[in-house]
Amino acid sequence: MIFSARFRMRAISIFVWVGVLAAVPAWSGTVKVSDLVGNLHRKIPGLSSSACGSLQKDYEILYGVTPDLIDSEDLRWNHTGIAREAFLVRLALRDRVRAWEKEKGGSALPNACIHPVRNLLRALRYLEESVAVAGVRPKAFDPKNPAPYLSGPAPYLQLSPRAKDMQFPRDLKSGDVLVSRGNAPTSALIARLGDTDGQFSHAALVYVAPKSKRVYVMEEHIEVGSTLRPYEEYVRDQNFRVTVYRHRDERLATDAARLMMERLYSPHNPNVVPYDFGMKMDDSSEMFCTEIIYEAFKMASHGKVRIGRYQTTFNPKNRDLLDRFGIQTDSMYAPSDMEVEPDFELLGEWRDLSRVIMNQMMDAVLTKMLEWGDRGYRFDPSSEMSIKSHLGFWLRKLGFKKNDLPTNMPRRTIETVLALDPTVDALLGVVVRENARRRSGGGFQLGFLEMFQLLERIREKDEQLYKQGKESRFHLWFHR
Repeated sequence: MIFSARFRMRAISIFVWVGVLAAVPAWSGTVKVSDLVGNLHRKIPGLSSSACGSLQKDYEILYGVTPDLIDSEDLRWNHTGIAREAFLVRLALRDRVRAWEKEKGGSALPNACIHPVRNLLRALRYLEESVAVAGVRPKAFDPKNPAPYLSGPAPYLQLSPRAKDMQFPRDLKSGDVLVSRGNAPTSALIARLGDTDGQFSHAALVYVAPKSKRVYVMEEHIEVGSTLRPYEEYVRDQNFRVTVYRHRDERLATDAARLMMERLYSPHNPNVVPYDFGMKMDDSSEMFCTEIIYEAFKMASHGKVRIGRYQTTFNPKNRDLLDRFGIQTDSMYAPSDMEVEPDFELLGEWRDLSRVIMNQMMDAVLTKMLEWGDRGYRFDPSSEMSIKSHLGFWLRKLGFKKNDLPTNMPRRTIETVLALDPTVDALLGVVVRENARRRSGGGFQLGFLEMFQLLERIREKDEQLYKQGKESRFHLWFHR
C-alpha cells in the first residue's frame, strides 16, 4: 500500500509506534494513560525552546497507544483525573509557546517547533475526550434535549485554574472569542483541510451590550454572511465542542468588539458582509469567520495587532477541492489556529460527550478523503447533482433560498457540497457499523489506525466495483 506525502505526515507516527508496541500482548493492560499524561505534565512546564522538537515523539507515543493496549482499570477509576490532567497539559503547552516567543524577543517560532506543538495539542484533546467518553458512558445524543451548552461538571466543561469560578454566558466579556466545531461534513472538511489537521471549524466574536449586559455573538456564516445575534440563538446551532478565549489586553478586546459591532450593525440598517469563499485576508469587503476577529483587533489597534501568527497552510498535490470551494490563497487564519495564538488565554472548553466519538469517526473519514485526493481522487458530481446545483444557484440569484445559499457562492461549490455529503455518509456509515459491532462484543471503540485501515479496505473494494461497472458506494462521484 502506497501512501501520499500528506498521509505519511499525518499517520507515520501511528505506524512507527504501533510497530514499537506490537510486542505488547493484546489486552495485557500494560499502558497506563494516567502515567503517559502525568509524564507530560511534569515535562512541559520546564521544557526549553531548543527542545520543543522532542514533543513530536510524545505525540507519536500518544497516537501509538491503540485501545487494546490501555489498562482498563486505570481508565475506569481515573478517567476524570486523566481528562483533567490532559487539559492542564494543554494549558501548560500553550504557556510554553508564549514563553518561548519571549525567549526569542517576540519572534514567531519556527515550524519545526510549532508543528509538534499543534500535533500534541490535537492528540491530547482526542485522548482527553476518548477517556471521558469511556468513563462517563454518556447516553445517546438527543437533539430535542441536548447537553447544556458551556456548562456542566468536568469532563464536560474544563475550566482553566484562573477561570475556575466562571460561568457562561454570565462571565463572557466583549472581545472574547468562541471557537467551535460543527457536526456537518463541511465542518469536518474545514477542520481537516490544511497541511496540519485541526479540530475546529468556526469562530465567533462576543459583544456584551454595555447597558443591558446582554451577550451577542458576531459571526460569518456561509449561508447568510455576517450576523449579529443573541447568545441564546447562537447555542441553538448545537455545535458539539466550543472553547472560550480571552485576549490578555481586555481594553483592546473591548474596543475590537465594539468597532466590529458598529461595522456590522446599526439599528436601522444591518451591514451584511458576504462570506469570503476565497479566504483572502487582505480584503475585508468579504470575510470568513476568523477574519471578523482578525479585522476587529486590527481596527482596534490601528493596524498594530494582527491576529493569526501561525496560519494554516494549503499545499496539496491536488488542488481540485480547494478550487471547487473557491479558495484563492495558500494560507489563512483558520479557527484551529487560535490554539497557538499566544496573546489569547484559554478560559474553558466544553464538549457534548454523546457526540465525541461520531465526530472522531468523521475526522478519520475526511483525513482519508483528503489523502485520496493527493493520490488523484477528484469530485465528479452526478448529472442530478449538477442540475440541483444549477437550480439552487439561479433560485438564489432570483431572491429565493435566502437562508440556505449566498448569492456569491460559486455554483461548483454548491455542486461539490452535494457530492461531499453522500460520500462522507457512505464511508461514515461503514465505520459506525464496525464500531458498533466491536462495542457489542465487549471491545473498545475503534482507534484512528483501525479506522484508517478500514477506510482503505472500503476504498479498494468500492473502486473495484466501480471499474467493473457495478454499483459502488461513492466512486460514481468521487474517483480518480
